[in-house]
Amino acid sequence: MTAIIADRLASYLTGLSATSEIPTALGTRLVATTNLFVGFEVYTSVDSITLIPYPGSPPNKDGYRQESSVQIRLKTSTTEKAMKVGQAIVNHLHMRQISGKARIQALNSGPLVLGRIEGEEWCISTVNFSIKHFKV
Repeated sequence: MTAIIADRLASYLTGLSATSEIPTALGTRLVATTNLFVGFEVYTSVDSITLIPYPGSPPNKDGYRQESSVQIRLKTSTTEKAMKVGQAIVNHLHMRQISGKARIQALNSGPLVLGRIEGEEWCISTVNFSIKHFKV
């Protein structure tokens, strides 16, 4: 379920208009396998977003509720851009219904900057989300 919801989230993000707050902050639309990845990032020399699904809490015994999680990893050219894009992601996705009855909830109020890689060329930051699934 976790990987499926990450794929649906990727589809949602690639469907955003160029004027939506996430593409505006990033400076370009999101395109799968170009600047938006699921699971792992292929090396690219562009600002990118990677959705990394991971399990949440155990399923509820009644079978009507379950939870999964996704970490959104940003690779940007500057720390300022990491903060701007990460905050746009939190603002746009928090409490949004993504797929059917799944609702995404930000676990952070803003992005966490992890550091710089590749000769200080890229800033790496993350934002974490919980995805709640409800059957009715």
